[in-house]
Amino acid sequence: MEPRFVRSQLAISTILVAVVFIALIIGAIATGLFLVLRKTQSSNQTSPGIQTILLSSAGISGHLQMVIDFPDTLVASADLSWMNYTVSFQSMGNLPRNFSLNVHAPSGLAARFSQSELILGANHSANSLQLASSKAASPGNYQLTIVAQGGGSNYSAALTVQVVKYLVVTIGTSFIPQSLTVDQGGIVTWLRLNGVLSPSDDGSHDVDFSSGIATVSPTLGQYQSWSYQFNETGNYSYYCKYHPFMTGNINVISTS
Repeated sequence: MEPRFVRSQLAISTILVAVVFIALIIGAIATGLFLVLRKTQSSNQTSPGIQTILLSSAGISGHLQMVIDFPDTLVASADLSWMNYTVSFQSMGNLPRNFSLNVHAPSGLAARFSQSELILGANHSANSLQLASSKAASPGNYQLTIVAQGGGSNYSAALTVQVVKYLVVTIGTSFIPQSLTVDQGGIVTWLRLNGVLSPSDDGSHDVDFSSGIATVSPTLGQYQSWSYQFNETGNYSYYCKYHPFMTGNINVISTS
């Protein structure tokens, strides 16, 4: 009886080892699959600081891809003559090499490309999308239509632009515009457009008021914004604590 018992124990041990071995293999396969899926998903994510617009044409198996060097909704304001956004174009599929570029904008908003003729070289071409709004344009979101015409076809896509009544941007170490006149109750938005300024300066800015109010904005990273509503008339001077020579002024006037 003893040998049979021993053989039974050996058989059970062998089965347990086999089960553990199979479980380890399945776990390894599952882990590998998870890593592959995670890597694939990561590769499909949009890179920080950019957004991608696909211009398509009905019946054409291909897209013209417009990459904008700005991660959020594009902004325009009457306080700045033109907002310039860096864009690049890439062909996806068998597309023509030459295009003409146009932008259709609603009333109160102006839009244009710095180069209206697009010639795709090595499937890539750089350009600039320029936006401006009139003082009569109400704050809010507006729709642009981007149109690229080439090879007898029109490739188009919609693009949202936010009109801001009072806007100050940071470019390098300057607030632009440096001085701004605002109606009482107006909301001013500060938008940081600059990136790193030097190896020792990451380009961070803030809005630190030295007169009128004792308010300090959060530190603004690239493409981040901050807004403040001015309910009282008067002069409000401010500066950037990271660059004290970087100054600005808000003059709030009565609307009555």
